[in-house]
Amino acid sequence: MEKYKKIKNIGDGTYGSVIKCQNIKTGEIVAIKKMKQDYRSWNSCIALKEISSLIKLAHPNIVRLYEVILEKSKLHFVFEYLDLNVYQVMKDRNKLLPEHTIRNIMF
Repeated sequence: MEKYKKIKNIGDGTYGSVIKCQNIKTGEIVAIKKMKQDYRSWNSCIALKEISSLIKLAHPNIVRLYEVILEKSKLHFVFEYLDLNVYQVMKDRNKLLPEHTIRNIMF
């Protein structure tokens, strides 16, 4: 985790917290999800459905997983950083979403 500099906390959920970070070497902004559960071995981490699914999936509409880090019994997912998600778009709207926007989201 030394290669990332923390910028700010983004959110906290049931399974983990998300932090906006910057790769020190490349300057790229990423989102790092730190899982709350402790993991004792790399094999127990790889068995998680979230990891196996994200490794297999490569699609423009699915957030990209860059790397998985196990450090001091804590599992970290390094994702591409997105400014918004679908929930935020829907929650922050002032009027109904246009039909074409709903179609694109559902697609």
